[in-house]
Amino acid sequence: MAIATETLMEAEYVSLPTVIWIIIVLMSLTIILALPAYGLYAISRTLCAKGLTERKSEEAKAVFLKFIGKKPKYINTDWMPIGDGSISGTGIALSDGALYLMDKGVAAKIQFPEIRTWRWIVPGADRIRVIRGNHLDHMAANRQNANAALIAYLDSGIFVSVHDIDKPEWQFMSKDVEILKRWHEILLQGREQE
Repeated sequence: MAIATETLMEAEYVSLPTVIWIIIVLMSLTIILALPAYGLYAISRTLCAKGLTERKSEEAKAVFLKFIGKKPKYINTDWMPIGDGSISGTGIALSDGALYLMDKGVAAKIQFPEIRTWRWIVPGADRIRVIRGNHLDHMAANRQNANAALIAYLDSGIFVSVHDIDKPEWQFMSKDVEILKRWHEILLQGREQE
């Protein structure tokens, strides 16, 4: 005995050009929808990073002011990358004839007679340019350029050498030349007043 069957739908054969057309439409939709999605991702990542750095800058200033104990005559604080992927605070202040420094979140009060020398520097980063090559060559060059820029940034700022065996040099990290020139003059005037 045979099982009764009924055909509900006839099979439709799709020609090759129709399949290609469907693939093209799906790829186009993927690209069209992926671009705004990537844009939203990039914007949200930038805003999250900006929010984090602003919070760290505010936190650095608050803890540095608490360490100093009162509002100093001059102060600059900021966040700083440490190099292992983490970030911390950096700061410099002058109050009551003493220099206050915060380097990687560690703060110290330094009297002017304890200061040996200071220098400031903002090194530039060499750039690798790819004239011809595939996208992997460009990606590798961009990664190397980003690493060189980070290393240059980590080596930027004002460096204060002091009479101390445990930590003979303190760094206020900044690549803002005007801030560094200002602090150079503040330190010169502080040295003259001793």
